[in-house]
Amino acid sequence: VRMEAGCAYPAHRHGGAEECYVLEGDLEIVGRQELHAGDYQRMESGSLHPIQRTKQGCLLLITSSRHDELVA
Repeated sequence: VRMEAGCAYPAHRHGGAEECYVLEGDLEIVGRQELHAGDYQRMESGSLHPIQRTKQGCLLLITSSRHDELVA
């Protein structure tokens, strides 16, 4: 996934495990942490992921379920 500077992805509940490796740039998990190139994150099935956004843009390698649910 490539996110342009200033982009965001909405909060969602995972339908399966998700693994995310930041190849380039920055990714902020709002209210939790900020990831940079070389960082890794894993979220378990059923877990809630808050809004994710990037300040400078990023390139991510993600494995995820096709059954995630967007939440308000």
